[in-house]
Amino acid sequence: MSFKNKFQNAFQHILWDTRLLVIIAVITSLIGAVIMLIIGAMSVIWAVEKFPHLLSSATFEETFHMIALKIISGIDAYLVATVLLIFALGLYELFINKITIKEAKGSVPSILKVKNLEQLKENLGKVIVMILVVLFFKNALMLEYHDTKDLVFLSFGILMISLALFLSHHKSKK
Repeated sequence: MSFKNKFQNAFQHILWDTRLLVIIAVITSLIGAVIMLIIGAMSVIWAVEKFPHLLSSATFEETFHMIALKIISGIDAYLVATVLLIFALGLYELFINKITIKEAKGSVPSILKVKNLEQLKENLGKVIVMILVVLFFKNALMLEYHDTKDLVFLSFGILMISLALFLSHHKSKK
């Protein structure tokens, strides 16, 4: 084998093995997911712990507002954790190795089935739309509505969110 062929062969091996660097993104995404799950749990636990105290010391509207915001924050953190998990699993399967244990465990949710980068982006997009819905809902709770224009903007926002959900659901049915 000539020097040129040996060099090309060695370079191709190195180039192929660089795909394993994706493990950095996989590991850090998993760490981020765990952190977001803990943050989400802490938000919901805070709401549960403060609920009796808030009932006795505040008006119903204030109590509802504070509890709802904490629980919505928890849901938001859970959704971000879900994005990170889907991302980590998808990258691992696309670049490193097929996860064979998931077939052995039984049925696999369709959102975790990743055959190519486009499918991973589509799966992530669905969850990201849900995160945006939750953030919109959270911000809508925090706003103060002073006139009719504010309510029209809120209604328009709800319409746009509904349209986005419809289109993402309609696309996934095809």
